Amino acid sequence: MNAINCVIIEDEKNGQIVLSSLLKTYCPQVKILGIGEDIKSSYDLIQQTKPDLVFLDIMLGEENSFDLLKQFQSINFQVIFTTSVSNFALRAFKANAVDYLMKPIDPIELSTAVEKTQRLLGDNAFQKRF
Repeated sequence: MNAINCVIIEDEKNGQIVLSSLLKTYCPQVKILGIGEDIKSSYDLIQQTKPDLVFLDIMLGEENSFDLLKQFQSINFQVIFTTSVSNFALRAFKANAVDYLMKPIDPIELSTAVEKTQRLLGDNAFQKRF
């Protein structure tokens, strides 16, 4: 099983701790490269670490994470939204989200989303070779 490098974009400390703990416990194939708390630091973090996967909270204080995604000319990573608001689900899937997890995050749903990501990353690696 290949490792998945990820970053967590979450403005609340408790949310960062809970998601990190869930990933360590239920998704050992996921390596956390860093945590961003706002759009600017998150953009820089993603540019520096080049993750395979971004766990993205939708509301980052007064900011909206869709504004973060707009800053990238091309998105070379998978996105799993982690949020407590349901009214952005359609917009998230139009942005090609792998999944949309509602807080509190269910460990089984998290594992399923990570497995789906792993399959997508495997398909992308196969396509890049040819």
